Amino acid sequence: MKIWLTIIFGVFICVSACKNSNGFITHKSGFKYQLFSESDTASQLKEGDIIDISLKYSAENDSVLFYEGTTTGSFRLEVLDSIQNGMFHKALHLLKENDSAVFIIPAEDFFSKTRHEKIPKGIFASENLKFYIHIHHIFSDEELKAEYEEYLNIQKSKEFFLLNEYLKNENITAKPLTSGIYIIRESTGNGKTIKQNQIVTVHYTGSLINGQIFDSSIDRGKPIKFRAGVGDVIPAWDEAVLTMRKGEKIKLIAPSKTAYGSNGYEKIVPPFATLVFQIKIIDVQ
Repeated sequence: MKIWLTIIFGVFICVSACKNSNGFITHKSGFKYQLFSESDTASQLKEGDIIDISLKYSAENDSVLFYEGTTTGSFRLEVLDSIQNGMFHKALHLLKENDSAVFIIPAEDFFSKTRHEKIPKGIFASENLKFYIHIHHIFSDEELKAEYEEYLNIQKSKEFFLLNEYLKNENITAKPLTSGIYIIRESTGNGKTIKQNQIVTVHYTGSLINGQIFDSSIDRGKPIKFRAGVGDVIPAWDEAVLTMRKGEKIKLIAPSKTAYGSNGYEKIVPPFATLVFQIKIIDVQ
């Protein structure tokens, strides 16, 4: 998670471990650091903490690779497990709220374990990166809960407005069913209407109401199968499929209460999101 804040660099002093001639301490994990702490009583960062930070890091030739510390925002970061996410997160565990520090970390460790990406061109795996960091704030559980509740309220209030805008822009005049879903039939099928418990094979594309596709069996090249009307899929699908026939294609507009509701779906579908699906029945058994 990322927000941007002002970078603050103070006077850096050293704490426990062996000092190098240039004033850096060598941690047992292999990285080097200088630390300035403003509190003897504050707790050190731990895995799972959400922090507001300013951060700058550069290559050995002092070319800046990343700098976020403007007055327009802040950089929000989650402190992760250092075994899986490298020396950078191990170094964060040394800090407290309002601390400043300089870290020297091998480029290979940072890009492979922390960023989980290839080392950029112009950076050698064997070289070190220098990080300047200041911890502005550690968010409490109460602060995070209040923030999330505010976010949910905003998402909920936007849904009805966004749906009406979508219907207007797409010139959709169809009326919603009692549940709130909209079914726009785009091609007719044949045979009998699908019944509950029948196995259907479906190709689909799902998008957010802004048009952003979040899932598509067509892109994967493989349709899905499920039992109709028994809760194997979201309520909007169960209701819509039971109105369809083999070969039929529809556009389904599903308000959040018939889709993923106030929880959303992982990081793919946000809370209170109306979804739009293109659904085609390939086969019915």
